[in-house]
Amino acid sequence: MGEKEDDRNDKKLQKERKRIEIQKRKFQLEQERMIKPGECNKFLTANIDSELLKQTALSKIKEKFEELNINIHASRSSTPNTITWKRRISQRIINDNGDIINFDDVEKDEPYLMVILMADSFVKAVKENKLLEIIQAAQEMCSNLVISTSLIIYGLKAYCRKHKNTITVRETEIKLVQIQMLANCSHRMHENPEDLALTCAQMSKSIAEEPFKNKQNQKLDQEQFFLTSDTKINACENDRDSLSRLWHAQLNCLPKVTFDVAQSITKEYSTPTRLIEAYRKYNNKNQMLTDIPIIRTGPLSKTRRIGPELSRKIATLMTSKNPNDLL
Repeated sequence: MGEKEDDRNDKKLQKERKRIEIQKRKFQLEQERMIKPGECNKFLTANIDSELLKQTALSKIKEKFEELNINIHASRSSTPNTITWKRRISQRIINDNGDIINFDDVEKDEPYLMVILMADSFVKAVKENKLLEIIQAAQEMCSNLVISTSLIIYGLKAYCRKHKNTITVRETEIKLVQIQMLANCSHRMHENPEDLALTCAQMSKSIAEEPFKNKQNQKLDQEQFFLTSDTKINACENDRDSLSRLWHAQLNCLPKVTFDVAQSITKEYSTPTRLIEAYRKYNNKNQMLTDIPIIRTGPLSKTRRIGPELSRKIATLMTSKNPNDLL
């Protein structure tokens, strides 16, 4: 009776351990899902100065943000003509029993700032020598947490065509270099609402995906992976198709090796072994793949070849025995 009772207790304990492992795995997957591209947009809020949205030229910004599922908070900002970002962080932990404990979400200010100036405001700031002052004042209002500032200038070309001799190219360049050197502020110029909205959306998307990219970089640094691909391929020894896809994906990991380039190489050399054997027979290894035509589809596609530089890199990767060689 005692042994049977022990067996039942062991089985019960094993079952409980398995349940906890499953719960922890589910929790981990859920946490990872929240920072994945697309999903992470829902946790980002763009704080937009409401005065910006009142201007017809900037009306497209709201539409672009909504397309990406990025939240918008419009209010009269203490820093005029600016966009800042906040990330909502879910506070959840899982204990040793596999129970998930939820805490109140917290909001974290992102260290990025965008200043949008219409052409007339920009010209006035340049003429009065106040552009640097405007940028630095906006940075200070953000509690000095800003590590990256972008200035967007809207409609300057059209303004200068209409108001000739108001500002010179040299004056503009001097002030833009000044804010870059003294305030670490980059700039972009746009002439239509669509391009301006696209820039705002792209920057927001990049900020939203930052935790995911940081995690990927940490993983690669820890594991010392110099080539990687997220393509999920299960290679089977007796399955020629899956091995072929694996070889294609391996080439596709290399910088500058597009899907078409990898397809062209795998058509000539169906396995890595065949490519290595060809290198052994060929005198000028670096140029062996140079003239292979790139297979491209579509009526407007142009005939291209792999070229000497990419051929050299692949040859180095496949034949070099020196770990210090650079691709």
